[in-house]
Amino acid sequence: MNNESALSENLRIVFLVLLILIGAIAAFLLYQAQSVPPSVSMTAELSGNKILLFHDGGTPLIKDSVKIFVDNEQVTSDQISFYNNQDWPFSQGKTLVITNKTNSTPEIVYVYTIKGNNDLLLYKKLFPKPQEKIIIVTQVIDMSTPVQTLIPVVTLNITPNMGEPTEPIKADFVGTPVAGNIPLPVQFIDRSTGVPTTWLWSFGDGISSNLQNPNHVYSAPGQYDVSLTVSNIYGVVSTTKRAYIHAGIMPVANFAAEPVSGEAPLIVQFTDLSTGSPVHWMWNFGDNTTSDSVSPRHTYMSGGKYDVSLNVSNMFGSSEKKESGYLTVNQSPLIDVMVQNSMYGSLVPGGYLKFRVTDSNSWIKIGGKIIEFPPNSVVQLIPNPEGVYDIWMTDSEILSFTFDSAKMYINGTFSSEGSINSIRIMNYDAIESTLTLVIPGKDSNAQVMVSGRWLPFREDQSVFMYNLRSDSSGTMRLQCKPNVFFYKGGASRYDVKPP
Repeated sequence: MNNESALSENLRIVFLVLLILIGAIAAFLLYQAQSVPPSVSMTAELSGNKILLFHDGGTPLIKDSVKIFVDNEQVTSDQISFYNNQDWPFSQGKTLVITNKTNSTPEIVYVYTIKGNNDLLLYKKLFPKPQEKIIIVTQVIDMSTPVQTLIPVVTLNITPNMGEPTEPIKADFVGTPVAGNIPLPVQFIDRSTGVPTTWLWSFGDGISSNLQNPNHVYSAPGQYDVSLTVSNIYGVVSTTKRAYIHAGIMPVANFAAEPVSGEAPLIVQFTDLSTGSPVHWMWNFGDNTTSDSVSPRHTYMSGGKYDVSLNVSNMFGSSEKKESGYLTVNQSPLIDVMVQNSMYGSLVPGGYLKFRVTDSNSWIKIGGKIIEFPPNSVVQLIPNPEGVYDIWMTDSEILSFTFDSAKMYINGTFSSEGSINSIRIMNYDAIESTLTLVIPGKDSNAQVMVSGRWLPFREDQSVFMYNLRSDSSGTMRLQCKPNVFFYKGGASRYDVKPP
């Protein structure tokens, strides 16, 4: 009994030690998570009493997660601005402008990020302190007068030195923005190293400047080379960035569509009406499909309201137009159809079945070759309805699509032609069918049922069923053999008219 008590007491001790150890590890991991700063690269330059802080890459910083100190005083929000209407988050390519509260030149800047209860140092820059202006006064004593007088004769001003070079001089710069509408104002920032003392800019349009950080306006359209030459007592170096500035006319996106409402499947013709000579187009049709054509044609298969957007661009910039609820597509009616005992029924040539593959293991065998479909492939099958053929499909699978002859397009591009022997489409959506069947008037034995009602037979009229697809039970089967035609599935509508 005593042994059992001792064993129980030992187990309790071991369990308590494990709990303490787990708590210590959790506390350590939490501390580590709150003590590791994000990865970010920054550089800083002085411009008078302003500090230009450049985000060179890494994690974007949001406004409420940043603390900045200049000369040991925290910077307030009214001291912070951005170049060229940029804004938070502070991310790669953006320039933060910090204005010192006084007119004095800042000496040091710290950038912290707030993580949990900790302020983690991201960046620190100590700026070279200018030397004091030294005034040397040389004085002589005039011995010719009864009262000896000190007379100043020479005054010498020594120009402040912003720091001795600590590395070889190297020219570099950035401009913001580098593309846009004319007139295009560009702020150039000197990023040279090695403490240059002179600057010479050439903006590529015949204008130059000797300022360190000039602002230049491009008035004429074109692509401009920009060069910067810097020097100090140790040498002169230059750098040129070819076609760096693209000034011109940015495109303005605009479009129209016809029609903007109707029943599914609704074929809509989109027309680009953008100005400013765009060279790239990206349409979003609001049904998880896109196009980079200038004026595409698109088919909406399901009912609903659709947002449409167009983004256009050229070398000078980009523009986007978005229309919310632009298209209204009404779900097309579905009728259940059955055709039996037909000898002369057939598909009408020219119809097609189009769908988007959503399964990663889908394929077809056409022309004796197996072709696999990556997910999101849009497949269009155009059968030649001659001889023996068969279609068997559900709302999500295509189990059979066999024809002696057919054409296939993938993502709008012709792919293959030949007989289709087998197919495996385990998941699809966005189906579009223009398949149409006809039962001719001479087919006196044929029985046609529409929505549970048998149609009366008339020798002088043919029956047409349009947009064949799965019926209300989610299945469709079509078979054509010599003297036998069978169909059980859905259609959007039917007509009875002279052949």
